[in-house]
Amino acid sequence: MDIPPDTNTNFYYSITYYLPNWYGPGQDYEDIRFLSNNALTSPIVEDNTPPDGVSAVSTNFIPNSETGGGITVISWNDINTESGESYAIYSSGSAFDNTTSFGPTLISVVPEGQEIYNHQLPIGRLGHSTYCVVVIDENGIYDTYIPPQSCSTVFEDAFFNWTAEPTRVNAEFIGNQTTVVTWQDQIGAEGEIYHIWRADYLVSGSQFLPNQTIFWMASVPDGIQIAEIQVPEEVNRNSFYFVTSEALYQHVNGTYHYTGLVQNWDGAVMENTITPSVPIANS
Repeated sequence: MDIPPDTNTNFYYSITYYLPNWYGPGQDYEDIRFLSNNALTSPIVEDNTPPDGVSAVSTNFIPNSETGGGITVISWNDINTESGESYAIYSSGSAFDNTTSFGPTLISVVPEGQEIYNHQLPIGRLGHSTYCVVVIDENGIYDTYIPPQSCSTVFEDAFFNWTAEPTRVNAEFIGNQTTVVTWQDQIGAEGEIYHIWRADYLVSGSQFLPNQTIFWMASVPDGIQIAEIQVPEEVNRNSFYFVTSEALYQHVNGTYHYTGLVQNWDGAVMENTITPSVPIANS
């Protein structure tokens, strides 16, 4: 039998005899006396209504400072409007509000009463992760929509003694209004994008303000490891060049852009595009 949507009711069922043409053509008979234990004595619960969501979720990342990796602890309070329910934990590299969205990954399902899950992270996770807890009732019904209070975001750095930057950055002014910036792609990531920046001085990570203290020049995919930067006409300046990396770290979405500026710069590079003075011939 098809149950209408959003049903949550106790029902009794019975089975009766229905005898077509019992009294004659077109005269049917149905025995509705309920004398032979043909009806349920206790109801059956028909519940296809999604359960309430959890009202609060918290997360805490605990790194392994000796080897890398770590544990993210996800905790919540069970709801009191269900019994026999379970809790599904989803993770994504960016915020989400639906289990059917692109990005979320189901990492575990835990029974009621546990209210905590320790998610073991391998080496290689870097960036912000969003965790959401979805309630599944005893019939397997759940709401695909996830309210904000059922989610929590945490920063995870599961690397050890490693910086998410390219190395061997070199900048050289070659004339013709061109500075060539080269580098060696970072390890530990695939499909990354490299952003090339310029500043008038050696900017620290805490001073990184895009297009305020440090200015974007170009972006290139991984594997290129070189960029030619156009220098304006009629300038005589010292420049510092930086190469930052934006990449996915184990998530299918939600890139992380590291801007610590630790080992990814070169300078000062002298850039002179001023037109020489016209020589004056002595008569």
